[in-house]
Amino acid sequence: MGKRGRPAKTNTTITINDLIVEFISKKENNYNANICYFKIIDGDAKNKMKPIRILEEEDVRMPYWKDKDKNDIILKVKDKFVNTTDELRRGGAYTVNLDFEYYSIEDLENDKTIKGYYLKVQGLVKTNIEIHIEGSDSN
Repeated sequence: MGKRGRPAKTNTTITINDLIVEFISKKENNYNANICYFKIIDGDAKNKMKPIRILEEEDVRMPYWKDKDKNDIILKVKDKFVNTTDELRRGGAYTVNLDFEYYSIEDLENDKTIKGYYLKVQGLVKTNIEIHIEGSDSN
């Protein structure tokens, strides 16, 4: 007979909807994958990001980081996981729906487990928010 009580909590997919972000850039990494970077500009980001932020641990890799100088949260996602047919415009503001997908990989060589989340952008819609980018000409 199984254990009584609450079922084990699974954190395989964490969904965050209607988050407003700014597209920063796309760069190729050392593994020939194109990586897109987005800055969170949503005024309610603290509440919207809470479901994933509470899962942060030292040994769990997250697809974002907090910029120490400006206190911005930067999202990192492979372009193949950005669900859009439109060309992303640097400085463009977008409303996104995000899925943080859990992974666990056994590193047999070092006898440890690598755990973390990778990011999928399931929905991306251009917003009417204007963002001024330093060092760029505005038309």
